[in-house]
Amino acid sequence: MKIDQALEIAEKLQTLMLSEVESTQEGILLIRQLDLEAIQARATARESFNERAGALEEDLMNAMEAAGQEAKLESTTLQELRKAYGGRGETLEQTVRQIQSAASQIKQLDAYTQVLMRKALSFVQSYMDCLNPPSVVYNKRGRMGKTVNGAGKTALTFSRRA
Repeated sequence: MKIDQALEIAEKLQTLMLSEVESTQEGILLIRQLDLEAIQARATARESFNERAGALEEDLMNAMEAAGQEAKLESTTLQELRKAYGGRGETLEQTVRQIQSAASQIKQLDAYTQVLMRKALSFVQSYMDCLNPPSVVYNKRGRMGKTVNGAGKTALTFSRRA
């Protein structure tokens, strides 16, 4: 039956989503450690996850629609599938709810990850500024002029007569 195919796809997607929750949590630790190579590898793995999850979501949508057509439903919803298929429909609904919960967890972890990445970026920028402080050029009157490395915000023009 088509509902069995939908259940199978939903279970694959659920497993994938729960695995991504764990991987995202591990990725947060990598950011805290500033392990750049591991962060890059994690980004590549996330891209692969996004592609697989997108394909499974589409397959699940198609399988649920096919199950709805098989049951001659006017509209295919989880509630209608539960009514039409009984226990298997209820299992599908529970699995989809768990997928939604995992997606919500991933979204929250991603927001936290973005905050950490911004903090890491500002830390790295501050560190780089310490390694490369701005050099200031003073004119004959002791006023600050152009900076040598371009870090200054303002620049004054000097006359040779000064």
